[in-house]
Amino acid sequence: MPKLSRAEQTYFSLVNNHRKNVEKYDLQLQDKGCNQYEEIEQFVKCKSCLDPAAAEVDCLFKDFRAFRQHKGSLRFGYFFPDAIQQRSPLSHSSKRLNKNKPYDATDRHYLKSKLRDILKETIAHDQPTFHHRTKSYKVLQRKDFEEYRHVCDICSTSIFNFHYVCPGCAIDICLHCYNHWYQVKKDPKKTECHSGLKHSLQTFTLSQKYTKGDMDTIMMELDEEDVLLDDSSAKTEAEAEAMLDAKLKMKSADTVVLPMTPDSDDQRIDYIEDRGCSSSASLQESSSGGIPVYSDDDSIHSVSMGGHSASTYYEVVSQKDRDVTTSNEKSSRLEDVIMTEETSMSLPTIIANAVTLTTRKFQEIWQKKDPLLVENCLEKSCLSWNPKFFGEKYGDQEIEVIDSRDNSKHISTSKEFFDSYESEEKLKEYCKRPGTSRVIKIKDWPPKDDFKEVFNELHDDYMNKVLPAPDYCSEGDFFNISNRLPEEYMPPDLGPKMFISQVNDPTIKSCTKLHCDMADAVNVMCYSKSKSAAAVWDIFASKNLPQLRSFVHKLNKQRKRNLGFDPILSESSYLEEADLIELEKQTGVKPFRFMQKAGDAVFVPAGCAHQVQNIAGSIKCAYDFLSPETIQESSLITSHLQNIKLEDKLQLKTTLLYAWKSL
Repeated sequence: MPKLSRAEQTYFSLVNNHRKNVEKYDLQLQDKGCNQYEEIEQFVKCKSCLDPAAAEVDCLFKDFRAFRQHKGSLRFGYFFPDAIQQRSPLSHSSKRLNKNKPYDATDRHYLKSKLRDILKETIAHDQPTFHHRTKSYKVLQRKDFEEYRHVCDICSTSIFNFHYVCPGCAIDICLHCYNHWYQVKKDPKKTECHSGLKHSLQTFTLSQKYTKGDMDTIMMELDEEDVLLDDSSAKTEAEAEAMLDAKLKMKSADTVVLPMTPDSDDQRIDYIEDRGCSSSASLQESSSGGIPVYSDDDSIHSVSMGGHSASTYYEVVSQKDRDVTTSNEKSSRLEDVIMTEETSMSLPTIIANAVTLTTRKFQEIWQKKDPLLVENCLEKSCLSWNPKFFGEKYGDQEIEVIDSRDNSKHISTSKEFFDSYESEEKLKEYCKRPGTSRVIKIKDWPPKDDFKEVFNELHDDYMNKVLPAPDYCSEGDFFNISNRLPEEYMPPDLGPKMFISQVNDPTIKSCTKLHCDMADAVNVMCYSKSKSAAAVWDIFASKNLPQLRSFVHKLNKQRKRNLGFDPILSESSYLEEADLIELEKQTGVKPFRFMQKAGDAVFVPAGCAHQVQNIAGSIKCAYDFLSPETIQESSLITSHLQNIKLEDKLQLKTTLLYAWKSL
C-alpha cells in the first residue's frame, strides 16, 4: 500500500467523514452548473465546468453533489447523497423496437437462449474488488444517466453498473481501470485532479447505476430453470428444446433448401463463371485492373464440413425427390442456397438468394458465424441507385472526396462528382481541377447527419425493400438487438452509410484496409459500372483473429512499419495476394473471398476481420446491426477496444441488459 502524503491523508479523512455523516447534515442538492456557485468558498468545480463557456447540461456534479446548509448559506463539502430515483432506470424501453409486429414464444425462447449466458457472465464480472481502506464505505447510488453516454474517463469503455467516481473532479473510472491502477498511474496526466491532489485508489468513491434490488431481480430471472420456456407447458429445459425444435420444423415446412453445390463438375464451373470468376486452375486476372479473382483447383472435390460434404451440407428439408437442376437451368438452380468450392485463395463460401431467403433459413446459416453473400437484393427496389439519380436529386450537397493515391481530401458538390461517371473524359476533367488521381471515393456519406433525414426516400427503399433478412437488418425488428438500447442513453448511429468509388487507374489501389468491427454488418452494392464483379472481399473467421493479428504484427515489424496501436483495429494494413499465401503457409488461415456485383449483399459477422478492394466504380450502402448469434464476438472486440482505449459506442453490456428486459 503506497504511503499517503499529509495532504492526501487530510483529504481522505475529510471525504470519508462526509461519506459517513451525509445523513446527519441538512443538505441542498446542487441543481445548477458549477459556474453558478461562484459565491461559495473553497468551491471545487467538476472537470466539465472548468471551461467558463460550458453549458449547464454538461455539469457532472449537477443533481449529484450536495452542499451543507448552515446559517442561511451554503457550505462546500464532499457530500454525495444517494440519488432518489423517481423510477427505476430499467423501466426505460426503446421506441425503435417495432412492438406491433407479432413474434411468438419460439422466437422469444430463441433470443433468450442466446442472451442468458453472456448476460449472467456480464453481471457476475461487474463486481467491485473492495480495497481494505474502502470496504466499510457505502456504495453510492447514482442518478440515471439520461442524455449522456456514460464512459470511463481513462479507457473510454462504456460503464455498465459499478464504477468509481472522484469526489474532487467527478471523473468516472471503470472497474477494470480501478483494478489495474498500477498501470494507469504510469501516465502522470491520468492521476492529476484539479482539486490539487493526485487521484489514488483511496480517494475514489464506489458507485452504482442500478439498485441491488433491480440487479437481484434480473439474476433471479436468469437463474430460473424454466426462464426460457415462457408460457410453455414443458417441465424441463430438455422438453422445451424438443418443443422448440418441433415448432421450428413446423414453421419451416414450406422451406426448400437446395444442395450447396451443383452436382456435376460442369455445373460448378458454370456457376463460378456466372459470378464473374475464373474456373482456371491458375490465378486469373480480371479485365478491370489486374486483380486476381476466384480460381478453381484442378480437381473438383467435396469439402468436409462437420461430418458432411459440402455438396450435401444443406439438404432438402421438406420437399422429397426434388429434381436437381441441370447446367442449362442456372436461374432456377440459384433460387436457394449453394456453397462454392474451396479455392487456393478462399474457403468455401455461402451464397443465398434474397428473393427466397427466409428468417429461418438465414438463422441456419448465420449460427455458424461465417460470412455470406446474398444475391438479387435490388429486385424489390423502387429507386435507381445510379450516379444520374444522385446528381439530379442531391446535386447541391457538399461532399468530401478522398484521393486513394495519397488519402488527400477535396471538397466538391455531389453533382460534379456524379457527373464524372458519364465518361472517362468527364472523369479526367473532374480530377484535373483539384489535381487528384482517377481513383477517388466518398466514405461514410452522409458523414455526420442522419441518413434518414438527408435521404428519406433512399432510407425507406434501402431498409424496407433492399436489405435481405429484415428481421435481423431492419432498424426496429426483433432479432436486431441493437434497437433495445433506450433513447435516453444515446444509441450509436449504425447507419445506413454510403461508400462510393471511382476506379480508373490500375496502378492505384482503391481499398478498405483490414479491420474488424464489434457489430455485424451488411453491405449492398446498389450500382456498379461493371457487369461483373466490382469489389473483392476477403473476410476472416472470427476464430482466426489471434493468428491474423500476430501475422500482421510480424509483417509490419519485418517491413519496419509502425502502423498503430493494434494491427487490425487500427485499420492500417492491406494484405496482398502474396501476403495471403504466406499467411496460409505459416498459420493455415485462409479468408472467405467474395466477388461482389451490383445487387449483391455481403454479410460480415461481428469479430470477422475483413478488407475490400474496389476494382470498378460502384455505389455501396452499408448498415450495422447486432445479432444474438454473434454477441460473444462483439463482447471480445469490446474488450480489445478497452485495452487500447477506444470508445465502446455500441454500449454492448447495457444493450444486452435492456434486450433481456424487452422479453
